Amino acid sequence: MRNRPSLLLIVIILSVTSVSIAFFFQYQLEILPCKLCLWQRWPHFIGIPLGIIGLLTLKNNITLTLTALLNSGFGIILSIYHSGIEREFWQGFSNCTGLSDISDISPKQLLSALLETPVTKCDSIPWSLMGLSMANLNIAVLLVIFFFWIKILIVELEDYRSNSESS
Repeated sequence: MRNRPSLLLIVIILSVTSVSIAFFFQYQLEILPCKLCLWQRWPHFIGIPLGIIGLLTLKNNITLTLTALLNSGFGIILSIYHSGIEREFWQGFSNCTGLSDISDISPKQLLSALLETPVTKCDSIPWSLMGLSMANLNIAVLLVIFFFWIKILIVELEDYRSNSESS
């Protein structure tokens, strides 16, 4: 059980900090998130309670840890997908990036698509730090969180082995 609580606390702090920064940018700096930006918050919203449950139970829970690993992995994939859209490596959903070809749609379909498209498009980068968008930075944070969950899993497996050997 050694340093499991400390690792869980770090994971919780990283996710709370990420979400807090996102809310700061949204509500204080008025940089509106796109649809994918909002989706990228969900792995943090899910990871925070998973980390808190892990802290409160004070015992190894490999199922919880594997769930958290999958959650973080999904967040990494989502952030990579969003980063690729921002960098124009691939195209995103038409209701998030706008329409690229309007020649084959009716005026009614065009109006509907325009009304469904959020104000902030997923393929634009409204803010960056040294050339890194918020989606890029989220990849880095989620990778760190993912590796902390791997470390937690390793600690839990070692504790499980040592407890079953002593029984």
